[in-house]
Amino acid sequence: PFQPENLSGFVYSLRMIQAARLFFGLFPVSSASCDLPVGQIEELTLPNARSKKETWATAFGVSPEEWRSIVADVPALELRSLLEKGYTDWASHLLAEESTSLDLPLRKDKKRLQAVKSLTQAALTSSSLGEIFGNRQLVEASAAYFLLGFGEKFEAGTRQDMEMLWKLHSRFGILDLSNKKDRACTERLRRAVVEPQNLQLGRLCRCDQFWVCGENGLIRVTLSKPQRVMENPDEALDFEVVPLRGVRILEFHSGRLLHKGILKQLLGIFPNVRVMTVRMQQEPVDVLTLQSWTASVFGLNVMIASAVLPDWICEFRDLRYLDISGNDRIEDGEHISIKALPDCLGNLSELLHLNVVGCNLTGQASLPSSLGNLQKLRIFEAFENGRLSDTKGDCPPAWLSNRSQCVPGYVAQEDGTEAVWRCPVHGWNIRFDDLTLPWWRWQAIEKMHIDANFIYGGIPETLPEHWPNLRSLDLHDLKLEGPLPQSLERLENLTQLQVQMNDLDCHQDVHGVDVLARLMKHPKLRNFNIDANPKLCGCLPSVALPHLSIKYGGTSARICDNFAEL
Repeated sequence: PFQPENLSGFVYSLRMIQAARLFFGLFPVSSASCDLPVGQIEELTLPNARSKKETWATAFGVSPEEWRSIVADVPALELRSLLEKGYTDWASHLLAEESTSLDLPLRKDKKRLQAVKSLTQAALTSSSLGEIFGNRQLVEASAAYFLLGFGEKFEAGTRQDMEMLWKLHSRFGILDLSNKKDRACTERLRRAVVEPQNLQLGRLCRCDQFWVCGENGLIRVTLSKPQRVMENPDEALDFEVVPLRGVRILEFHSGRLLHKGILKQLLGIFPNVRVMTVRMQQEPVDVLTLQSWTASVFGLNVMIASAVLPDWICEFRDLRYLDISGNDRIEDGEHISIKALPDCLGNLSELLHLNVVGCNLTGQASLPSSLGNLQKLRIFEAFENGRLSDTKGDCPPAWLSNRSQCVPGYVAQEDGTEAVWRCPVHGWNIRFDDLTLPWWRWQAIEKMHIDANFIYGGIPETLPEHWPNLRSLDLHDLKLEGPLPQSLERLENLTQLQVQMNDLDCHQDVHGVDVLARLMKHPKLRNFNIDANPKLCGCLPSVALPHLSIKYGGTSARICDNFAEL
């Protein structure tokens, strides 16, 4: 599972890591064939017999009539992700590179873009879909806000915003001029202000590396490292400030923008920001001034070149969405990665979605007990901590500790593509069934994705008591042992269960109950993957089930004629 915005930041940082490793000789990698075995999982599947769209809709409590009304105007869209992962995840799949920039193919397809927008609005108003994964509450904290604000008409408000943005750049130098395309956009902006009679607003609005236009003005602005700051933060600007009230999403590509010599001015110009992205080194932050934003910002994405997350993140007490993924990189020849989450995150009592993918978390200390206070948390994503490189085929260096325990990942063994290796020396080693861990206190959790780590232990029988609202559980590519507990069938909303590539075993209770067969009959389960668990046994149906897709290659499960009776 990967959201494109997170993937982009994560991939970028990993590419920087690889480049630095090669340059400094820290972790030499080889693109040649690797001497470590990859293996191949036998492809054995029982696909569901009915339309995935309809069966997933049923799992989420959407009636056929309601679903037909939602998709009536958008028959060409692929809607499976909407239902498999919830609306917020689906919306994110339509975004690329930046948290709020639609991918180019979609933006050029105006008809499909309008269809996506219509579907987005319909899904939000659906009584059944609206609350799944906290979607209705998360919309202003995510890139979906941009999707709802995007329009084809550019009104006078956009002209006024452009003029204000040019004045801001003239004073501080906050637009990136590093390449020809960026300089061309900045020149268009200048000409739009000094030669308004020649303004081509549609062309100017295509500069979405800097800004995104909405129907009533700019809705997203990206600022780069300022060339100048004010020595006296209380000094008045030499131009009249007209706030860009329509801007909901603000991206800082430099920590210097949080300097007291400019931050106060930005607060006055962008008063209605709801989502922030901050990419920084370890620049000082004017925390006192920043507090003026903390009550209105609901979504925060931070990439920082530090082994410790700064405490100012926790000043955003009303956050619904926090993304600190991909914070694993090389700086000045030093490997910097976040190995533990700060204790103060437990104060974010409104948090619904926490993404810590690719942070190189290590050991039990990585999860402070205060995180148990996140009683509203719906989504936790923490997969793939400790990848050596994002380049397929790169082989772990021969001198690496415990090299033989490095793993190639599920995808490489499923479809034969080159491996992306993970190794224990960098991996997240924590015992899943340690009931003292704070995640067992997340009673509202719906999506728990901690796959592709070195997490070990068993799946506790009491899991449904801790996570009664669980919809999607990804525990694949871990080091889990023991049986699949029968108690999982008590998870009333469970739609996805992925436990492939573990060491789960065959277990029947004293009454001879076939747990595997019972789980496959769960009325809402739609995706069930048990691949590569050699000791896991149980009965499978002789024909495809109407509601369920199942993968069972590399297991001891067998086809049983009496499946219906179990």
